[in-house]
Amino acid sequence: MIGEIASVRYGFRFMMPSAELQTLMSETSSNFQAFTSEEQPINMSMMEEYPEAMQRQHRLKYLVRRLNGQPNPVYPDAPTIAWVGKETIEFMEGAFSSQAVEYMQRLVLHEKAYFLWEYAFDSVTRRDWATIGGWFPDPTQQSGWSTNNTREFVSAYAHLKNPNEDMAESIAFYITNPDALRNRSMRKFDFIRDSARALIGTGRASYLKDTEIPRVVVQRAATFTLTETITLNASEAIINQPQISGLRVVNGTINDIARLSDTSFRLTLLRSCADTLSLEILPGFFQDTVLNSNETLSWKVTDPVTPAKPVLSANGSMSFCTGDSVTLIAQSAVTGALVWKRDGVLIPGQTGISYRTGVAGSYTVEVAAANGCRSASGDLVLTTNPAPRADFSITSPTQCLATNEFRFNSLSSISSGSVSLIWHFGDGKTSTTSAPAQRYTSSGNYQVKLIARSAPGCTDSISRQVTVLATPGATLQASPLRNIYPGLSTAIIATPSAAGNYAFQWHLNDVELIGETSPTLDSIGLKHPSGRYRLQIGYPLPLPSCAVQSPESIIGDSARARLFIYLTHPPAGSRRPYIALLKQVTSSG
Repeated sequence: MIGEIASVRYGFRFMMPSAELQTLMSETSSNFQAFTSEEQPINMSMMEEYPEAMQRQHRLKYLVRRLNGQPNPVYPDAPTIAWVGKETIEFMEGAFSSQAVEYMQRLVLHEKAYFLWEYAFDSVTRRDWATIGGWFPDPTQQSGWSTNNTREFVSAYAHLKNPNEDMAESIAFYITNPDALRNRSMRKFDFIRDSARALIGTGRASYLKDTEIPRVVVQRAATFTLTETITLNASEAIINQPQISGLRVVNGTINDIARLSDTSFRLTLLRSCADTLSLEILPGFFQDTVLNSNETLSWKVTDPVTPAKPVLSANGSMSFCTGDSVTLIAQSAVTGALVWKRDGVLIPGQTGISYRTGVAGSYTVEVAAANGCRSASGDLVLTTNPAPRADFSITSPTQCLATNEFRFNSLSSISSGSVSLIWHFGDGKTSTTSAPAQRYTSSGNYQVKLIARSAPGCTDSISRQVTVLATPGATLQASPLRNIYPGLSTAIIATPSAAGNYAFQWHLNDVELIGETSPTLDSIGLKHPSGRYRLQIGYPLPLPSCAVQSPESIIGDSARARLFIYLTHPPAGSRRPYIALLKQVTSSG
């Protein structure tokens, strides 16, 4: 009899273990059993809760009962499963083990709602429902969906899956526990009640009318200030004075509650500078039937009472070398003085739209609106990289051209990290070692430059001069004689090959002549004898000598001379005196 009613009135059959059941479920029929006499009426009674036009659900043809103690192999935790493609609802023992009839009824309604979603609801209805629930496709989730709405779900299970599960769970609560759905989401409650594409018709659902259950409507003035005026309008007279303890405000405080009429009250809230103001009217606020004992009315408003956040940017790299700086620029829709902070600490005297700094830290800028509310920019983090210190030593900064070999040694340093080096020696040659050696081929002054560079690109440089002394030289000229007679003298004059300050030292026959340090050596023949003269020419201290020896200049004696005195006799009878004649006779005769 019950089976016939189910088939004729509701369009489904209670399946018995059979070959037909085995074909339907694609597994042995021994895994299933018949519905008990208590279980069949529960299923049929829930069909009555739907509007009459939806009691006979298209494509819902079979109800099957799995063997007690045996879970479904695919969904082992599920008490019921809607196999839409098989036109079947499967029940496990867990669906009927609860003592709460409401729980069993809700399971039946939940599973039947899957068939409504699949075959009764059009694409517009599905889209509108997904919008209410904040659902959006998300391929990263197993269900393929995610929601950005975290509060308006009648159960955690509805929030976990997808719009289909959300609708099924909401329909089940709408019929078995409408107050729970209204408390969680009035929008979903109204959608199911009022939408012509959802559940409209006769049956238990039709009893939920605005005139039968008192409701509270929140109205507010279209103001954007720190004082909010809110009107609470109830659908029936409010006898008791509302209790402030029945309100919970986030980002605000209750300043006043005033009765406007039997059904209306005005709340004055003092907002903080937060843009979002939330108000919850808790059970017991009116202490009557306007809010049921398990109902909380939530209200939220988002207004731009705070100024738009300024945008902070830098006109250069936010990571720079120690000693460098960068200019920070604030862009704000609000005019007036700005407040600059570094690491949360006020920077004194900085109120303009730009600020140049070379100090690392986390920077923000704040702007104040006329109502006193402030907005701060996001953090702009500046970091500094340590700069190297370039330095080097030279073994001897002044050397002779003939023997020069300058040895350099880097003394560069950095507080952290590594340093690379490049040397420029002033003659076009370079090096990258830490202790290079350099030889110059020409005399002169050279600027040696060392550049130290850190890994992030911070540099420092230093230059020092080295001097290469030219090899000195001189020509010697005897004046006036090259060979001298006894009693006569001559001189040797040294003419340096280049102008400069030189040190001179004369040598005779390879022996140093003490005190003879001028470029002219005179009195040869008187003070100094003939012989092999040589000049050593170099640079005076403290310079390196770079001394060289001139070619020898030989000053020789003339042939040895002897002087004879003899008399000439005057003629006889002459009165002239004798004349003494001096004659120089060479040794040769």
